[in-house]
Amino acid sequence: MAEQEVIKHTKKVYKIWARKDFSFAHKLKEFVVEIVIIVFAVSLSIWFHDYSEHKHQQKEVKVFLTTLKKDLLSDVKEMQGDIRSYQIHKKNLTALAGIKQTGTTISTDSLDMYFSSIYSLIYFFPGKGSYEGFKSSGKLGNIENKELLSLINELYEEAYEILRFNTEEYNKTRKLLMTYVDEHVTKRAGVTNNWLEVLTSDKAHNLVERLIYVDEIISIYQNCITISNKIIGEVEKKY
Repeated sequence: MAEQEVIKHTKKVYKIWARKDFSFAHKLKEFVVEIVIIVFAVSLSIWFHDYSEHKHQQKEVKVFLTTLKKDLLSDVKEMQGDIRSYQIHKKNLTALAGIKQTGTTISTDSLDMYFSSIYSLIYFFPGKGSYEGFKSSGKLGNIENKELLSLINELYEEAYEILRFNTEEYNKTRKLLMTYVDEHVTKRAGVTNNWLEVLTSDKAHNLVERLIYVDEIISIYQNCITISNKIIGEVEKKY
């Protein structure tokens, strides 16, 4: 509609200057009026276009943020579960490390408990699909709440990466212990008879003591949860 108005008034400008029965002053006056109308029409057209584009962008932002909130609620629940698992492993491995000093025997129940902590690898895979998709489309900048945007970037580009790195390093030590135990346990007629010897050996004991220190990983998890909850809170305030 605005384009048609611009075309109409542009044609009128040409007609005005072509009129021989108009004085120069009259032509100039009419010319200025038509130019003002054209500028107004163009400005109005640009404003409506920008408004429509902004409205569309913010609809996309709303869909992204509400989806991100669901991802983070799931991630937080998983991270809380991981923290509980690390705390259980710490308790079990601390007891296992103490056997070497006390010389106590291992009951069947205790043995199962220790091996659940030796052979359980904990990995956290955050739901990054929504974030990566919105990021790759170049639309993260459309989030008007810059504090919220900063938190999102901090979580996905920094905090989760720190967690991934530390988890991988911890699991490398756990795998060393798993491999050592597998290589040194002997079985006769399907019955293992040297668990205590293997688990209290210097090599196994040193690895177990390294695995006890999970507080740093737990702290990193808690930081990720804190940032996630802040993001969830900001989204809930907006929508």
